[in-house]
Amino acid sequence: IGNTSAPAIAAGAGAGTSPTVSLTKATDLSGVINVTTGTLPTLSATVVTVTFNVAYGSAPKVVLTCANTAACALQGISMVYVPDANITTTAFDAVAGTTALAGATTYLWTYSVTQ
Repeated sequence: IGNTSAPAIAAGAGAGTSPTVSLTKATDLSGVINVTTGTLPTLSATVVTVTFNVAYGSAPKVVLTCANTAACALQGISMVYVPDANITTTAFDAVAGTTALAGATTYLWTYSVTQ
């Protein structure tokens, strides 16, 4: 699983309308999530879904860590996080808190996946 090519990424409503999302330095084990939000991001909604190249035998554990000033400034109810219920053997969702992300803003997070 560790030496796979980059997983797929898709934007959700938590990233707003017409966002830009990508992965860098990415494998199924770790990488950087890049999100530039569009207009009107939705609160309490999926920001991105990352889909693994190779399915895990059981749902793994995912740790999300802020990687730029904008992402690290999110605190408490405004944090983007990965709910345990949103981790499957094939994908995970990063979800906005109860305060929506700012529009037209670049956020970076690193992710780390362990079985």
